[in-house]
Amino acid sequence: MTPPGARVDPRVSVPRFGATLMAWSRLPLQRNIDASRWTLSLKILLLVVFVLATNDGVWERLQELGSPSKASAFLALWGVSASALFCVAFSPYRSWRYLWTTVFVLCSLVALSYSLITKTYLRLADVDQLLGLAAFADNVLDFYTGPLLVAALTCLIGIVALNMPPFWHAGVASNPRWLVAALLLPFVPVTAAAGVLYVRGGQGTDGLPVQFTNPAFALVLGLERLLSGPRPSERKSPSHPWTSGSREA
Repeated sequence: MTPPGARVDPRVSVPRFGATLMAWSRLPLQRNIDASRWTLSLKILLLVVFVLATNDGVWERLQELGSPSKASAFLALWGVSASALFCVAFSPYRSWRYLWTTVFVLCSLVALSYSLITKTYLRLADVDQLLGLAAFADNVLDFYTGPLLVAALTCLIGIVALNMPPFWHAGVASNPRWLVAALLLPFVPVTAAAGVLYVRGGQGTDGLPVQFTNPAFALVLGLERLLSGPRPSERKSPSHPWTSGSREA
């Protein structure tokens, strides 16, 4: 230890300072910090690619709305949906993340496949028809192998992005407020989309994130079947572009 008032020889202090910096650069902690930054950037990039690739036509739909109030509501619902998806992606609760990953991937696969084949948005009435087309699955695979493969590869990006590290720190995740947000936030855009469908008579979800509109379709159709029972028209085999080989909507 240098006594008070003593002069420090710079020829001694500089090498010691340089040696300290070299030692710090070799610490595993520093390498871990750099690696986590790369993985975080890669995760965010893959999430953005997954969301944009499965939700084509958002800008066109925003321009079609016209009214500032409708555009604001559209953007607000998009913001809540994106926040919910990122909340799931960074959640440390593995089982919860796997559950929502399954929902997001299945919804994205169906919606993107339909969009690539018919060149239109997937709507509530289309989902209602598709539920009766399980017997024609072979025809769909024969006619539309290419679009289905593109949709599957895109969803594979989503699986990787949603489940790759990093995740929230355990101390943050144990906070009750964060826990409630992680558990309830994904249900907010689903409920909001279901409300839009109810108010607009089954319309109004074009351009919204398919990861949440498709669960809203299932919710509305499930409630409708529960309250009214099967409709007579469901006993007939519905006609649909997917079964005829036509790519027109």
